[in-house]
Amino acid sequence: MNKTGAKLEYKVAGQTKRYLDSGLGGLPLMIHGSKSEATNDKYKRNAKEISVIPVESPSKKLADLWWDSSTNGELVLKKGSIEVNGRNVVGWSDPIDMDGAGVAGEVWCSSYVFNAKIVSLAGAFHRCNMINITPRFVVKNTLHMSISLVPLQGGGHDVLHKAAQLRKSTNLSNERAIINLKPGESTLLYQFFDVASGMEKPHRWVAFRVNAARFGATFKPKWHVIPCDDKETHMFGEHDGCFDAMVSIIAAKVHESDFGSTLISISHSTVPPFRIENRSNDHYLR
Repeated sequence: MNKTGAKLEYKVAGQTKRYLDSGLGGLPLMIHGSKSEATNDKYKRNAKEISVIPVESPSKKLADLWWDSSTNGELVLKKGSIEVNGRNVVGWSDPIDMDGAGVAGEVWCSSYVFNAKIVSLAGAFHRCNMINITPRFVVKNTLHMSISLVPLQGGGHDVLHKAAQLRKSTNLSNERAIINLKPGESTLLYQFFDVASGMEKPHRWVAFRVNAARFGATFKPKWHVIPCDDKETHMFGEHDGCFDAMVSIIAAKVHESDFGSTLISISHSTVPPFRIENRSNDHYLR
């Protein structure tokens, strides 16, 4: 079942036939059989594997077919392309084992990443497995202010350096990558822009800033960075533009959904990240 918001094409190991999935829903059933016992034996010997490739960039029209706005908020999708300067930036994924019921993991189609989870069906289809292909990363803004974000890939120092550059100036190429979310809106991430210098092991990050009113036209909001592969709650301090005083603490919760997708929820923190206690009976702290 394709819930990526993109049109996909499948190829099964040992076959030359391709299967096109329009992304409009439904369950494509892949049945192989023949009157020839030799052909059937060949099918049985083939590895039960499938590979995936997107044939069009994700669209909001397709994603809205399965997106639940009442629960997840309004969906925002940055218009993209699977071709850059005439070069195709997607490719066939590594084979997915169709017998791996209960297994979930990432599916890399060159620069695009999805999530796949294999589940066993019930009833008349109890001998069948269904492969759910969904977006790998979902970001939701639950603040009362709008935010801007950009997905990055690289080492920690590389990403912090890029975040500092974004704070100083935003050029045209950066503007094309930036996604703006109003309060309550969500977006799906398929690509991460490479900023790695090769010195550190690359990881995936979401750099974001809060678009709140500040004092002075020259104030530049800070870009915070969230490690997407670190499943916990990350705290960030927001400062005003006058006395550089902390005015709020923002929490970015990174966790997994039932289908294996990573959810990143950005909200105001209800619990302070630090607590100071004076347990002395006769001393005061200042």
